[in-house]
Amino acid sequence: MATGVTRVGIGRTALRVTASGDELILYGHAHSVVDGPEAGLLVLRVSDPAADDAVVLVDTTSPGIARTDVATPLALGGANLADLIFDEVRVPAKSRLPHAAVADFDKDDRLWLAVLAVAGTRAALDTTIAYVKERKVFGTPVASFENTRIVLGEALAQCEAAETLIDAVIAERVSSTLTTERSAVAKLQAIELFSRISDQGMQLHGGYGYMREYPISQLYADARYFRLGIDGSTALATELADRIAT
Repeated sequence: MATGVTRVGIGRTALRVTASGDELILYGHAHSVVDGPEAGLLVLRVSDPAADDAVVLVDTTSPGIARTDVATPLALGGANLADLIFDEVRVPAKSRLPHAAVADFDKDDRLWLAVLAVAGTRAALDTTIAYVKERKVFGTPVASFENTRIVLGEALAQCEAAETLIDAVIAERVSSTLTTERSAVAKLQAIELFSRISDQGMQLHGGYGYMREYPISQLYADARYFRLGIDGSTALATELADRIAT
């Protein structure tokens, strides 16, 4: 993995698994796996009706795995996505990671999405600033308008605050002090900000923001994709807030 010889795909959709002797049998459909077409190893979240949820490592050459490329997705065009179908895929029972890996998987998944969302926020802000400096209305740069300056000033402050939060959460993960709720807070804040700043950026682009040749249109679509997975983080963040309040 470190040398790039083996590429890894992460399956965030929980598959069904049953135990059979010294083997595990996997069933189900993993949607939109990043690097799915080329991954040689899969890290999968699985749900076992007879036991606790688990994380399993799967060699993609295992019989029973079918891959289907995601055709021209609206968002994440460069993510090399694929859907993977598992039809009685048998893997050694030792492929199941220790139970503690489940919590780590969930925290790392949230942190990964938070980092990507903050990077997307910064990209949306940078491309918008560059655009309003060049774009003129009646001979005046859009960047000189008071409303534009206020919107972008607030966006910059929010972006830097989010980056500070993510830096702190990464440090907690490295020191093994990151909690499940805290990872949810980071993910929720980052994705909400990405959605808000990309929307503001599109508005400042005017009609050009809806054209594919302008990066803000792709960033807006990416931000909407990220919002698909924030419900669980909202619940965890609310739980943390309730605990703080009491």
